[in-house]
Amino acid sequence: TRPSLFRKLSKDSFNAQVDTILGMVRIIDFSLWLNQLSFVKNWPYGDVFHGAIAQHYGIPTNCMDVTSDLETALFFACCNYENGQWRPLRADEFAEANSRNLGKNCDARYGMPEAHRKYLSYNKDSFLSWAEPIGPFTFKTIQYFLTADKEPEQGYKYCTSLMKAADRYGQTRIEAACERVLSFSSTPTLRNILTVLKNGQDKIPLNAEPKTHVSSAKRSRGITRGADAFRKGGANA
Repeated sequence: TRPSLFRKLSKDSFNAQVDTILGMVRIIDFSLWLNQLSFVKNWPYGDVFHGAIAQHYGIPTNCMDVTSDLETALFFACCNYENGQWRPLRADEFAEANSRNLGKNCDARYGMPEAHRKYLSYNKDSFLSWAEPIGPFTFKTIQYFLTADKEPEQGYKYCTSLMKAADRYGQTRIEAACERVLSFSSTPTLRNILTVLKNGQDKIPLNAEPKTHVSSAKRSRGITRGADAFRKGGANA
């Protein structure tokens, strides 16, 4: 389903854009009229949601009604309000709804920021294709992001964030950061990877020997006491 503003648009892309713009103008005009009402001006309970009021009175908007009740959702998905009453959708209406291709019309993308439109073009294969030439650890990390939840789409935000990090730090550092995180965890997180990058830990080789600290003679034995400690005056007498 889709917001009422984007329903019944022309199949022609240009006309669909014109219809969308006119619909937005109607919403703005309704909001300006609504603000003139004294009742609205003196409304004491916070913001007045113009879009919700417009939708209530049958004005097409870009709002979407949400419910947690399955039967309510099914009713509105399978019924249409016509001539003052509700009726079930006909078979041809179901077929028409299923045949819609949002990618060919402007209603799903029109008005979106460029970053949002780019996000719609992503898919599982595109993320894997991006990660593969960078290195095996980046590829493994992207694979995990895409399979950690029930649906691959749930991992898209982590994949896109890792891509942004690659633009900032470079692909070489991304590969090294993923390698370091995977060296101590089989479930890499974006937060851990970004922490490694910010602290520069990716620049330290994994096989680097840890620095040894020279202990003083007095601490060389740790807490172990020898016979001298129990003589008169102790070892430091």
